[in-house]
Amino acid sequence: MQGKENRMDRIAGTVVLFIGLMIVWQAARLRIGTFTVPGPGLFPLLTGCVVIFLASYLLLFPSGGGDISGFAWVKLKRVAPVYASLVAYFVVLEWVGFVIASFGLILYLSIVIGKQWIGWALVRAIIMTGLSYVLFELLLKTQLPKGFLGGT
Repeated sequence: MQGKENRMDRIAGTVVLFIGLMIVWQAARLRIGTFTVPGPGLFPLLTGCVVIFLASYLLLFPSGGGDISGFAWVKLKRVAPVYASLVAYFVVLEWVGFVIASFGLILYLSIVIGKQWIGWALVRAIIMTGLSYVLFELLLKTQLPKGFLGGT
């Protein structure tokens, strides 16, 4: 069973390594800045480096522990819509802008994944999108994508 478990660790490590590389690649497209004057790309860059380090550790030293007999494609079907929605968010973010994309993502996750009543899901999406906008755009002065409604 050890070989099968190591194989699962290596597959997971490879996927997570790819995600870390994508994070670093996207962060490098932003202004990094310094630790004293951080740019919008500093935190994603550091996060990506940590993800790459942890994935590399998993690839080099697979645990071989744990029971993977419970792994089933049925469980993956529950996770796949979340990942698909995050990919869709990434794809449309620049085009539709932060507000519309974030509102849609939170609404989708609340209704489809969270099985929440549409009224509460709308309230949650409005509040979370609004708070995120205030935090990042107004307080932290980052430039969020405006999309087709904002001009850039």
